[in-house]
Amino acid sequence: MRGENAALGAAGLAGFLVLGEVVPRLGLVEQEYFPPVSRIAEALATEIGDAAFRTALGDTLTGWALGLAIAVAAGIVVGVLLSVVPYLREATASTVEFLRPIGRTAGARLVPRPARRHQEAVVKHGKGGSMLDVRGLRKVYEGSGRRVEAVRDLTFTVEAGELVCLVGPSGCGKTTLLKCMGGLLAPTSGEVTLGGRRVDGPPPGMAFVFQEYGRSLFPWMRVGANVGLPLKRKKGLGAARRGGLVADALESVGLADAAGAYPWQLSGGMQQRVAIARALAYEPDVLLMDEPFAAVDAQTRADLEDLVRRLWQERSMTVLFVTHDIDEAVYLGERVIVLSRSPTVVQEQLEVDLPRERDQLTTRVAPRFAELRTRVYEQIQAAKRGVETAARDAAVDLRKDSPPVR
Repeated sequence: MRGENAALGAAGLAGFLVLGEVVPRLGLVEQEYFPPVSRIAEALATEIGDAAFRTALGDTLTGWALGLAIAVAAGIVVGVLLSVVPYLREATASTVEFLRPIGRTAGARLVPRPARRHQEAVVKHGKGGSMLDVRGLRKVYEGSGRRVEAVRDLTFTVEAGELVCLVGPSGCGKTTLLKCMGGLLAPTSGEVTLGGRRVDGPPPGMAFVFQEYGRSLFPWMRVGANVGLPLKRKKGLGAARRGGLVADALESVGLADAAGAYPWQLSGGMQQRVAIARALAYEPDVLLMDEPFAAVDAQTRADLEDLVRRLWQERSMTVLFVTHDIDEAVYLGERVIVLSRSPTVVQEQLEVDLPRERDQLTTRVAPRFAELRTRVYEQIQAAKRGVETAARDAAVDLRKDSPPVR
């Protein structure tokens, strides 16, 4: 009996090795991710010849064995506890149900949505119709004996097809707000709705571009693979269609010839373009951008600003752009929302009545640009002082309308 089991095991191993060699070579899987067994064996043989590698391998195997033993022991203890304590069973079941929707999107920074065009979303909601609604949003961080109210009471709306910039003093909770809107952080109270549906996790139809592009790209994967990786989670999307979306997105950001490069071979500005391309590949209804140009130089920043406005016009997306740069907010936005200092409320909402077509040379020297920039700057300074200009103006108007005291 043991001999038969050994023979079956050997046959199974041989079959696995054959499949591991043949399947990649037939092109059924991408060799970049699943190289043939012979190539792996060749690389391993080369490494084993190195004494330093053998030492490191021994340490690694020892660590794995110790970790496995701890995990097995912990699993036994947890299993016993779950079997004898009903309360723990109920708590575990509740936790699993809570995490189930999050697990469906795990591993994807940018969440795919059912395939449909941006224009359809704009038609559905109507230009000027509500796409994103924030109502009474509040976020409090508690822990280590501290309680920090980051966001107090935020209420505003972003219309379908609108490009809105959020600006405020440093540390006012801009990133916290954006994470709550993207379903990456649960608010303490209040709600965010996307197209009328409450956001309680990363929603379909929304993409997120992070500030730290170096941490959102996988350095061991080529640019094309980085852009297309989350697309593999889209149901019913074939390889040819995925390839077309990746190529179109890279071409849109000016990186059509960079698909075969690794992120670490690109400049910082080019890496951020890759991150933007990954978002574009989904054709999202809403694009959230968290200070995406903070880490690049001034010239690259100007180019990326123009890129965002061009893509917004071409693809009819709704864009919410968080920045600490006042000039950037006025140049990019159709509307600027000024936030107060923490705990955050909306200080002012300013319509940007600049021409739709803008460029770095003429727009930034226009008198109206200077007026708008000055207004936003005044509001930022008022926010830093904790002064609410609206309340102050109301007090002035009240004094004007009141009869003199005798």
